[in-house]
Amino acid sequence: VVCALSGGLVCAYTEGWSNAEGVWFAYVCLTTIGYGDYHPDNPAIRLLAVAFILVGVGLVGFSLSELGSCVAKTQLERKRRALLAKTIDENLILALDEDGDGVDKFEYVFGMLTMLGVVQSEQIRPWAHRFHELDADGSGRLDQADLQQCQRDLLRAAGCGLGGAAGSMRAARRPSAEGVGEGNLSV
Repeated sequence: VVCALSGGLVCAYTEGWSNAEGVWFAYVCLTTIGYGDYHPDNPAIRLLAVAFILVGVGLVGFSLSELGSCVAKTQLERKRRALLAKTIDENLILALDEDGDGVDKFEYVFGMLTMLGVVQSEQIRPWAHRFHELDADGSGRLDQADLQQCQRDLLRAAGCGLGGAAGSMRAARRPSAEGVGEGNLSV
């Protein structure tokens, strides 16, 4: 607004336009509409107008981007508050329960973040799978024993990554490697 007003008033003064015509010219330039109904005749003002347009269009773009970001943050905060205030019911629990054994902390947090639109399941699934690979004893926690087992598996696999032969060896030791398929996030 300040940019449009100041540029418009400078053009109005130097070109002999009314203040409204100068501000209109600045507005048309900054929004890149370019009707052509007003244009500076003074060569120095034309050069100044080029610089004004280059800087002004960048400022308008930045301002619109910041406005859009503020609107998105406000909407996300409203949605977050609504989810936090929502009464937990059976349907919500059933929707969050990925493995049929009740909702654990991971499923709850993941489900809420997904409902907020902060993350998508495709972003989380590889990390859940990775956790499952690293959890050598299947306890649902990574502890010192898991890390030591990972190191032994790495040495046995002769440098293969954890997702390769080492992960396969751990999965083969377990009674079942289920729980990390496409529709299941249990860890």
